[in-house]
Formats: sequence, C-alpha cells, structure tokens
Amino acid sequence: MSVPFLVRQRLRGTPLIAIGVATGLLLSSLIGIIYFGVVPERMVGLAANIMVWLTVAAGLAVTPTKRTFTQLTRAVLVLSAAQGAITLVATLLHPARLPVPLLAPIAESLPSGFAAFARNSLVLFSWLDGEAIRSAGLNAQPTWAGAFAAIALIIATYAVVTERGGWRALALVSGLASIYSIQMSLSRATWIALAAALVVMLVVSMRSRFRVWYFTSVTMLSILVTAIWITSSSRILAAVQDINSQREGSATARGDIYEQTWSYIRELPIPIFGFGIKPGDETLVASVATHSTYLGLIFRGGFITLVMFILLLACLLVLSLRASAPQAAAIVVFVGLWCIFEDIDPGHLVPLGIIWALWFARTKQKSAPEFATRIPPQSRERTASSSRH
Repeated sequence: MSVPFLVRQRLRGTPLIAIGVATGLLLSSLIGIIYFGVVPERMVGLAANIMVWLTVAAGLAVTPTKRTFTQLTRAVLVLSAAQGAITLVATLLHPARLPVPLLAPIAESLPSGFAAFARNSLVLFSWLDGEAIRSAGLNAQPTWAGAFAAIALIIATYAVVTERGGWRALALVSGLASIYSIQMSLSRATWIALAAALVVMLVVSMRSRFRVWYFTSVTMLSILVTAIWITSSSRILAAVQDINSQREGSATARGDIYEQTWSYIRELPIPIFGFGIKPGDETLVASVATHSTYLGLIFRGGFITLVMFILLLACLLVLSLRASAPQAAAIVVFVGLWCIFEDIDPGHLVPLGIIWALWFARTKQKSAPEFATRIPPQSRERTASSSRH
C-alpha cells in the first residue's frame, strides 16, 4: 500500500530520506546474495525491513488533519492501556497462564518470525541483580514492549492536557499502564533513553513558556553537570559498571554480536553499501547486525544508510524545536538513544513514534502564532478602506 501512495506524491524532505534508507537496503542485498547466497528466511527479513522504511516514508509524507492526528493519538493510548492491563493481570495470576496469545500451543511449529509473537511471553523469568520477572506485553520481546510504552507515555503527557472527558481519563490510565509496562520490560536501554527524553521534553516546554528561566536553567544545569563530572567521574563510572553487572551476560552477548558484525563490515572493500541480508550464526545469542540500529544499518545498507538515518533524526529534531513541540522532540531523542542498543525492526511500533513526532510538530507549527501570517497595520487600514468604498 505504501508504494502506490508514494508514487503519486510529490515528495521532498524527510520522506525522501526514509525512501533513501529503503533503497540502500535493496541495492545492498545484491552484495549480500553474492556473499551469503539466497536464503529465503533472510530475504523475507530484508523485504520486511524495506517495508518498514517505506511505511515510515508514507507516514512522513502525509499532512494529517487534526481529526486524523487525534485518532492516531487515541489509538496509541488504547493500545498502551491494553498492554499495561494484560501485563498486570498476567503477573497477578502467575504462575497460572492466560489463554493468550491464542496461537501459543502451536508456536513451535511456526516460522521463527511468527513464533516470536505466538509464544505466551506475558510473564517470563530473567535476571537483573537476581531472578526477576519480565513481560513482553503485546509485543514479541520485553524490550519492544518497554519502548512502545515509553513512546505512549510521552504521548499521554500531551493527551492529558488536550483531551476532555473520557479520553482524558484514558490518557491518565494509559500513562500509568505505560509506566508499569516500562518497569516490567526490565530494559535498561529503554529506561536510559526515556529519562533523557523526559529531560528534553521538560527543557523544550520551559523554552516555549519561560524563556528567561529556560536560559538560566540550562546555564546552571550545564555548570552543575560539569562540576559533578569533574568531582565524581570515577564514582559515576563505578556505578555504571555496577548496573552492568546486574545483567552482565547481556553486555557480553552484545559485545560478541558487535564484534562479529564489525568483522563482516571490514570485509567490504568500500562500505558505502552493505550486505542487505544477514547470515545465520549459530554461535551468537542473536543474529549478526542486531542490538544496534546504527551498526546494523552499516552492515545492511552501508554508511550511506547510516548517514540518512542520522539525517532523518536531525531533521525531525530541528523541526520539533522550531515548532516548540516538546513531546515530538522527546520522542526523537528517545528513538535516537534507544537505537544505540536496539533495532528499528518490523516487529515493533517504534517507527510509529517517528511518524507521530513529525505529525505533532506539524500540528504545533500550524497553530503556533509565530507561523501565522501577519498583516501590517497599514495594509489592514487600506483593506478596510477599500471594502467601505
């Protein structure tokens, strides 16, 4: 559906960047086929990744009406509330299992991509400074559930202010449900990225409402952060190592994946383009080119797709700041930081956050007084005089 729509549009700006990423992946697949051969499962994965970027391009190409934007916002709130509710019920009933997902009994007979969603992962055991319970919610993995909940929480802060009646109540419920889903994800990448995003949201909000306090606060905060780092950097690094030791196996597994991915990249004579498809590697916990969108894009599409992705985030952030759209800026920052440790993938709804951020920035830009057309007083007087005659 995205391709026919995009063909009919006169595209410029951010949609072209997203299409550029998809094109880079497609062209790079020729190199991957030469290196790894035609593996049907990997070709399906390539097609799914290209579809994600074309869908993002189509979403970025749309200029939504206020009604469409409101409907998307409410849909995110409903999904987040549902995920939090089912996660809460599943953890309260544990060790009893809920009958959802309905395909859980036949999950092992399905292809791996579908099996990940069919398994009953509402409650699963993990390790975070001791045995702990995680939940994948409505997603295939806990990290994906946490990432969607983080984006939903940011959107809920907007809806609480703008909605009325039952929808405002839903926004409050969705915000609380999102916090619970984020906690149950046990995803440190999500926690760190969300914390930074909320700080950015607060700063942008202050910038648009209290300009004097904004500049004063930013200056004082910069001085404070610098002083803390100078006096306590060794303790900060020790704290980071302590946090990592709570699930050290995760960092070790990621390191192995990153090392193997980079070894493949070094085999490319000129890594302008990548491999497009990924090889199977039985020795790794996850496949090559995972657990980092930035490194994964270099592997799949070369440095050209990495530059395009960074450019896309930069354009969205600039547009959000110009429109004084705090939630949009927060989502862009969240996605940018989260992608250091995780993938933009067909399996989750993080790309939806990118689309919502641009739509919100455009909505704010249209309604902002500084973007309204101003008619000089002399022109107004001449227009009024002409109308009387």
